[in-house]
Amino acid sequence: MDRGLWLGRFVDPVAIRKEAALHLYTCAEADGGARRLVLLGGPGTETGNVAATLDAIAAGHRLVEHARVPRVVTRARVGEIEYLALACDAVVDFAQFQREVARWPRGAFQYGKGVAVYRALLEVLAIAHANHDPVHQGPLCVGRWSWSNVLLSRDGQLWLLGLGRPRRSGTPWLVEEATEIAAPEVKLGTPVAPSADLFALFMLVTSSVSMVALPPVLERIMRGTPQPGDAELERVFNGFQNRVMALSPRERYQSVAEVLVDLEAVTRALEVTVELPVFQRVAAELVQQLVSGQQATSAGSGSQVERSDVPGCVAGRYRVGRLLGEGGMGRVFRAWDRQLGLPVALKLATLAGGPEQERRFLREVRIARQVRHPHLVRGYDLVREDGRLYAVMELIDGERLDVHLGRRPGPPLAAALARLGEVADALASLHGMGVVHRDVKPSNILVNPERGAVLLDYGVASEEGSDLTRTGAALGTPQFMAPEQASGEPVGPSCDVYALGVVARSLLPELSAGLAALLARCTVPAPEARPPSAEVARVLHAEARALGGVTASPA
Repeated sequence: MDRGLWLGRFVDPVAIRKEAALHLYTCAEADGGARRLVLLGGPGTETGNVAATLDAIAAGHRLVEHARVPRVVTRARVGEIEYLALACDAVVDFAQFQREVARWPRGAFQYGKGVAVYRALLEVLAIAHANHDPVHQGPLCVGRWSWSNVLLSRDGQLWLLGLGRPRRSGTPWLVEEATEIAAPEVKLGTPVAPSADLFALFMLVTSSVSMVALPPVLERIMRGTPQPGDAELERVFNGFQNRVMALSPRERYQSVAEVLVDLEAVTRALEVTVELPVFQRVAAELVQQLVSGQQATSAGSGSQVERSDVPGCVAGRYRVGRLLGEGGMGRVFRAWDRQLGLPVALKLATLAGGPEQERRFLREVRIARQVRHPHLVRGYDLVREDGRLYAVMELIDGERLDVHLGRRPGPPLAAALARLGEVADALASLHGMGVVHRDVKPSNILVNPERGAVLLDYGVASEEGSDLTRTGAALGTPQFMAPEQASGEPVGPSCDVYALGVVARSLLPELSAGLAALLARCTVPAPEARPPSAEVARVLHAEARALGGVTASPA
């Protein structure tokens, strides 16, 4: 092996992503300079496990021949290093792209571009389903959809990486192979068909809805606040969504062709232009910025653009600072309470949905003012000024739960369990008040050095007896939704337990037998079979103590 070459044949390796089990690099062939993607095992990973995973990925890429699926160049071993090289010039993954787009000014990433990405991935899926396994015969189910598996080249071209373990239609999946966005039958280990892929891909795409500027009418429908004139579009859109996400495989779309017909009807009703080349031009600009290591100009200026319609001081008391984040119910700014001399979070309501959305915002403020728990964010005040509504909230300085637990080296397992136990404590307190959070996810949980995990954002929370929760309106974040929530049915505290179970399974590096059993109970399809949040908290704290962890503060 030439010691001047990486793995004996490549030059200029640059890491795209480093996960616990697999690392992904972009590099060039020393002989000829052709661009390659190389997957290899992370430090300390069992060679046998890496080899099996790479063999499975290679098999999937050899079976699915498509312009957006990288071709296998070689599957080899150099010393103790197992690796797979693919013919692909991708330089960033879509997860990185999403994080940057989330910082852009509002409206910079239009809905039509998001639909273009969805259609491009459906094309890949159609090729997979049309492919026949030479041994078993029958359509292949791809599975294991993740934005980390969607890559972008410098020119904005989409690539799909790591098709996982393609399976013949009707073959059961192993439960441990199921991703959190998988169809219910995949999670249950029962036989699967192409409709399972259609379910997972739609869940994946809709999980990115927060970064897409939706048409106003669709934004109203998705928030459950439609106006009288929206009835026909609501029927078309909800019909499409309910069919692709149906819990029963028989009630779903059975082929990509069926999805594309109805997707065309939805985009036509929305009068949306779907142009993949437009997306590619936008993507290419950002990819160039990411690769060069520079901060995107549009992202850097986003706070100023978003602040342009916000006064410098609210109510003569709150001096407005930088934009902290944005969600479906409004934008959140860092602010300074001039009267008390303290930093606060100031949330400006988005009231495009009319009176019903205003009632939701007022309910959020009411809940925030009622909470009295160290792991729940508190609200202080409500301000009406110049036709705008503001909520003054406790400012939590900290990092997102997934960022905190994803550090390398990360906190000890005991500390991770303690943080999750604190979230369960917070949910138990809310449930005791008759409140269901309905949007438990890592980005709504901050880890503070003194407070530990703090649950934020009551924007889609529901209260017992509330008339703001309509059957048929699936509010929340799709990849963390319980089945009953995803289908728009009435929900109770168990939907929060389900979401916490999904969060825990996606973030914990390892599970004891007891913890695995608990999370399995948390994520069962039947709401009545899930444990109460207080029990989840007790088990998580007990597991943390058994590992020698201190459950009162972050590691």
